[in-house]
Amino acid sequence: MRPSAAVVLRSGARATAEELRAYVKSRVAAYEYARKVWITDALPKGPTGEIIKREIVPPPAPGGR
Repeated sequence: MRPSAAVVLRSGARATAEELRAYVKSRVAAYEYARKVWITDALPKGPTGEIIKREIVPPPAPGGR
């Protein structure tokens, strides 16, 4: 499975998925950086505030694939 990243930007912050991918790619090994990066409003959390990883779903790919 290739690394992927769901990113929640801080209030007032601006960045695109491409900018984030390029930033990380320039700082880590080729096998470590996330190929799929998307920006979301919030991450799913359980009652204790922990992030529920299995509920993080990437948006559908362009073209329906």
